[in-house]
Amino acid sequence: MKLRELVNEKFKEISYLSAGVACSVLILILRIKLTQEFFLLFLGWNLLLALIPFIIALIIYKNPELMAKPWSKIGFTFLWLLFLPNAPYIITDFIHLQLSSPTFFLLDFLTIASFALTGFFSGIYSFKIMRELYSLNYAKKIINVYTVLMAFLCGFGVYLGRVIRLNSWDVFINPWKTFIQIMESTTQPLAWLVTIFFGTLMLTALFRFKAIVNGLSNAK
Repeated sequence: MKLRELVNEKFKEISYLSAGVACSVLILILRIKLTQEFFLLFLGWNLLLALIPFIIALIIYKNPELMAKPWSKIGFTFLWLLFLPNAPYIITDFIHLQLSSPTFFLLDFLTIASFALTGFFSGIYSFKIMRELYSLNYAKKIINVYTVLMAFLCGFGVYLGRVIRLNSWDVFINPWKTFIQIMESTTQPLAWLVTIFFGTLMLTALFRFKAIVNGLSNAK
């Protein structure tokens, strides 16, 4: 598939996310200009990480042969899943509002909300693409099981990132230590709460998004 064809097929997703990124960056620049502070600047890095699963999904979509062989399919799916938690992770950045001054609280809230929504929908759009790719070879029931599993693993990843402070690349840099931390985390009640919350949030958004799109398509 050529790049132009990819852009045409996924124009809506790419344009929405581009608009979200532009809006988020402009709000952040406005905040820096008004406050003369760099508080919340880290949101830029977090959003960049949140866009990676969408980029990975687009690369696979453009090159479907990457999913042709079992080990290749497992590898690219694993890579996508490693970065997927970065998408909903930005929602947890609302905790930084406790450091916000009363004067700029509303602006800070809007800034985080813009980044969080853009990042979250990057994950939802990437999830949608991965479901499309898997639907070429698997039955709907299997895809739904895969979707639920990936969503809750994503939720667990949010816990690992926010509470344990693990990064997506720690799996490669220090695999044994990361494995131990992951195993220890499975015994923590908070880990289960975060996993269930974000897993359910991802599934709700994914299937509600699908229902809305189908409804709009049927109305035309």
